[in-house]
Amino acid sequence: MAKKNYKKEVLDLVESGCYNIVQQINDGPEEPYEGCEHNLYMILLDSEPTATLLDPSDPQARPDCKTYKVEFDTFMGHCAAIIWEE
Repeated sequence: MAKKNYKKEVLDLVESGCYNIVQQINDGPEEPYEGCEHNLYMILLDSEPTATLLDPSDPQARPDCKTYKVEFDTFMGHCAAIIWEE
């Protein structure tokens, strides 16, 4: 069975404007997201990136809220955006 892709939920969260986001490039540390909201929409509307809901026990999950991980490849390598509600 295919894993659920949570891109629609992430899009709804971004549209709400009530979210926080960090990025991770390759295996590096989490750092502030450097893209703009338009870039985030472009990533989410592309067919290749995947969006998963992190299990609360995942070290990247934020406490007491749904945390999503959007993964995609760029010229910098494999990237992930970690997004959660404010």
